[in-house]
Amino acid sequence: MVKNTQKTWLSNRPKGKELASIKELITDRLKNANIQQEIKISSVITDFIVTGTIEGQSVKKKIRLLKELKPYTPSESGEWGVNPISALKNI
Repeated sequence: MVKNTQKTWLSNRPKGKELASIKELITDRLKNANIQQEIKISSVITDFIVTGTIEGQSVKKKIRLLKELKPYTPSESGEWGVNPISALKNI
């Protein structure tokens, strides 16, 4: 997930330990993830409703993807990236 994180979030975070711990949190805690619904907010923002299992408990999460050309620059010609805070909320 970290390599697919949105450019704005990456531009404000130190490299290394913090990013590794977020990647570990997602891969270790969210098991059997399935996309249940895709909600297009705009041409540069899409939400996904994802279900999975965390520590034996079923969870349902909304995860937001943004398309950015560079940090703080949403653009249809940019690249899709995950907003990690949306994925980590309440985990």
